[in-house]
Amino acid sequence: MPLYPSGPNAFETFQKKLVSGNPHSEETLRHLCACGCQREQLTIHLFCACTCACLDFALGRLDSTRRALAGGHGIPKSELERLPTQIRSVAALIKRVNMTPLAPEISIRCASDEPERRAARNLMIAYYRILPTVLDIYAAHFECQSAFASTIFKRLTTTQVETIRLLGYVEEATSTPHYEYVVSLLDRGCDAFGIDENSRPACFSVTALTKLYQRHGKLLGRATRIKKKTR
Repeated sequence: MPLYPSGPNAFETFQKKLVSGNPHSEETLRHLCACGCQREQLTIHLFCACTCACLDFALGRLDSTRRALAGGHGIPKSELERLPTQIRSVAALIKRVNMTPLAPEISIRCASDEPERRAARNLMIAYYRILPTVLDIYAAHFECQSAFASTIFKRLTTTQVETIRLLGYVEEATSTPHYEYVVSLLDRGCDAFGIDENSRPACFSVTALTKLYQRHGKLLGRATRIKKKTR
């Protein structure tokens, strides 16, 4: 029976089990690191993929794992659909208010101009001025992410998403996904969690992994890079 990783030392325990008594896993890690991967970052991605595999097994691989990725986690669909319009409406209203005597910026300007507080005052004024723009940008990004999630995530399980991210990291670091090496590490990771061969995700094979990554890898990777740039 698989053991779900828990506790503050779960990752450290996984790292030890990954290579304990298995020279081949150590060699595989060293090879990928020699090609450009960072060992800790590689192991973190591997840990996430195997953790999701463990969860998928525990949940019986229900379709709910797919819906959880694309859904709003309890937020009604109708509210999510209205959200961009509501945000833009609020942004437009704030923009109008900022041009009236009700603008919060005015009260800040009327406060005592103490030198030690001047930087904070100016920062708050800048925040209030750009708030409508930030809201408009948020609405646009939300629409993009919502469309992306509804078209991609609804067809993928959490395990597949994390495995694609693992392959994406390996390809970014080494210029190739190294499917055989990644599958070898995923198998060893499943061993560490006690997932027997008959219970492992179908995508944990060279053929399936290749098809999965070629079909969804570029789109998922592009969305991940966009998120990193906007942080």
